[in-house]
Amino acid sequence: MATVSIKMDDITKTKFSEFCESVGLTTSAAINMFAKRVVRDNKIPFEITGNPEPTEHFLAAVKEAHEIESNPNAKGFNSVEELFKDLNA
Repeated sequence: MATVSIKMDDITKTKFSEFCESVGLTTSAAINMFAKRVVRDNKIPFEITGNPEPTEHFLAAVKEAHEIESNPNAKGFNSVEELFKDLNA
């Protein structure tokens, strides 16, 4: 039997442990069940997806980038060095 250490934030660990206890499992048993299912099915046993909808923050950033790009008075730089030289001036 091998020992595996994982890092998990305190709130998630507490809630996970409480759930496991409520269904009669130890956290170790639940994690072992997960690992065995992954090995057996050769996949994660739930769907993993990205956020299909852009966030308000992302949309605002894209809008700002387009506004800067279309502004003829906006400064442009050809390299990071140029940018830092300008910032430090």
